[in-house]
Amino acid sequence: MGAYGGPSGLTHPSRIPLLSGFIFTTIGKIPVSEITQIGPRAGLANVSTQTSHDFHIYKYTDAPFGGYLWISGQFGTNDTNVVYYQILAAKWSGDTPPNKGDFKQLTDPLTKIQYILNSDGTVTPKRVNLGPFTIGTKTGLYWRPTTGYWTFPDLKIIWNTTYFTNGRYDLIVRAFDGSLNPVSLPIVYS
Repeated sequence: MGAYGGPSGLTHPSRIPLLSGFIFTTIGKIPVSEITQIGPRAGLANVSTQTSHDFHIYKYTDAPFGGYLWISGQFGTNDTNVVYYQILAAKWSGDTPPNKGDFKQLTDPLTKIQYILNSDGTVTPKRVNLGPFTIGTKTGLYWRPTTGYWTFPDLKIIWNTTYFTNGRYDLIVRAFDGSLNPVSLPIVYS
């Protein structure tokens, strides 16, 4: 996976940008490209020497994730109708991926700072709760700001994994418009 596309995202010079869909970009400081995707080491951080050097991060080898995980990602540039989203997780059983019905909503709180530019040239920070919200019958909703200046604009959730058993997990994103209608997003593969 790469970090191209999304609001303020870059268009790779030799590829079509991510126009629609969702792509996970990092877990904490670790780019998703440095997380083994298949085989017995799947889900473990294996940071290359070059990435370690480029991003000034530790060169992890076969390192699991745990604690409070900062999960970041981007929606496609054309997904302007996405106002809310949910993130769901499901555990693998050995080498068997989870079934669609195994996914459960993550409901960890997410707060960011919005920076408001004042007419006198000063900046006012404002703490904003982005979720989770319950609106009507929908639970576990996070608001997706698309304008303004925000801390960590691609941060989607800070997942407290201490309540989960050890293992390999898949995450998925569900998107909704302002009226809470589901927004169909194409599946983006790494």
